[in-house]
Amino acid sequence: MAIRVNGELVSSRSVVMELTRLVNFYREHLPDEDLEENRDILVRKAKDQAIGARLLLEEARKAGVRVPENDVTARRAVLVAEAGGEEAFSQLLDAQGMDEEWFRRNIVESLMIDKLVKALVGRVEDPTDGDVAEYLAQLKGEGRSVTAAQARDVLTHERRGRVISECVAHLRKKAAIEDDEELDGSDIDAMFDAQGGDEAE
Repeated sequence: MAIRVNGELVSSRSVVMELTRLVNFYREHLPDEDLEENRDILVRKAKDQAIGARLLLEEARKAGVRVPENDVTARRAVLVAEAGGEEAFSQLLDAQGMDEEWFRRNIVESLMIDKLVKALVGRVEDPTDGDVAEYLAQLKGEGRSVTAAQARDVLTHERRGRVISECVAHLRKKAAIEDDEELDGSDIDAMFDAQGGDEAE
């Protein structure tokens, strides 16, 4: 795969990381969603998000967004804890072909984007109880069931996502983007195989 944004390479691992976030989000908030059936859509969305992240990072750099080192250390500590400790974390990095330098740089860039996104979505209104009730009724009519908290999270995610998408769409019009439409499927296959295994248990 070769994706470039304004001449800067977007790595395949960045796309896989975006796909991981998407899959985890849907598993948590819409557990009845058939991810395998929507595989191609999710992969395309992950690629679009990776491109969007690169565009937002460029904007954050232009805006002079800075990330304190203690914020980077704190984010790393959270990720290490989630992985099960330093040893498990190191094994995870090795398995994904990452080194500590790349990972810390990725954390810095992610936090820069987070700061920019927080400013963009700061004025987005949260869904009302009526919005949540209407969405729950819609899902029930489709034969799907989630909790009110999950429904609220999905609606909030979608509203904020629309604001970010509008910003990214504006940036894409001015950007030079190369995308050969191909992606190494090994990591993606493993992710979806894991989903199937979870459902079989």
